Amino acid sequence: MKKKFLSMGAIALGAMLLTSCVTTNNRVSFNENWHLDTTASSAANLEEVLKYEVAFEKGSNAENEYRAILYGTGEYVTTLKTEYSEEKEAFLYRYTTELKIPVTFECKTSEEMKTYQDVVTSNVLFMNAQSGLKPISSTKTYDMHSPTTMSDSPSKLTDCYTHYNYTVQTDYNDDLTGKSALIDHTKNDEKRETNFKSANDDYTTLDNEQLLLAVRGIETLGMQKFSVYTSSWKKSLLVGLSASTSTSDEFELKLGDSAPAKKTIAYTPVTMKFDVQDSGSEQTLWIANRTDVLNNTYRNVILYMQMPLYYSYGSLNYTLKEAKFM
Repeated sequence: MKKKFLSMGAIALGAMLLTSCVTTNNRVSFNENWHLDTTASSAANLEEVLKYEVAFEKGSNAENEYRAILYGTGEYVTTLKTEYSEEKEAFLYRYTTELKIPVTFECKTSEEMKTYQDVVTSNVLFMNAQSGLKPISSTKTYDMHSPTTMSDSPSKLTDCYTHYNYTVQTDYNDDLTGKSALIDHTKNDEKRETNFKSANDDYTTLDNEQLLLAVRGIETLGMQKFSVYTSSWKKSLLVGLSASTSTSDEFELKLGDSAPAKKTIAYTPVTMKFDVQDSGSEQTLWIANRTDVLNNTYRNVILYMQMPLYYSYGSLNYTLKEAKFM
């Protein structure tokens, strides 16, 4: 039997008042830690660009006597911009991401090998920290090749992978119910729509594509949970965060127009996982600690991410290389 899966590296799971807290109903307030002055609010013409190198860490199931999978070095770029909304009469945030990474499949039985360039992009629009980063809409497009597991040996190269090419469009109502459409580009743009509501109204609702930014806005990382709609489950689920003790390490970064340099940065390791059985492996994030309320040098940026692949194929490890902050 052929089983299919989506690369965890293709998702992104991915902002607060002066203080951050979890209230009695478990909602999280946010601080805009991506500003140098974290008490500042969103304004016109602000932009942040982050560039990550993506490396494949080979797992125990990446190669056997019948087939092999190998990811090359990839790049992950995130852009955060402000834009003014006449309808909302406020500045909003637009957060976009793009992952590009080569993947090679080998079928040893048929002596075939081929390399593809996988591309995954996302675009999410949401309100500022004072409005709880309330999501408005998002779009995510996958053009990727994911390994398949086989109960017996593959006889040809196409048995080793499945090609996915589809777009997920999600729109939110004011009460944070919403509608999501999955458009399958491999089936003449066949569209499947799903209506959804919060997994639990006691928790803050976020879009999956803004998660990696939202976690930067939590002043005191701990055991937070968020309600997040996920297209693969066709419903909202709780996503749980768990923070470990802060530590520090040396990172080589290019900040703004300066040359790359080694810097010792304090950070907090965080794991992220859907709060449901059989949700897959935990994702790991290293989030830079805030240096000062009015002079937040590293903007609580994510310095490193580890995104596991299913079935022990390995992981995609993201390391920050360049940052142009607001």
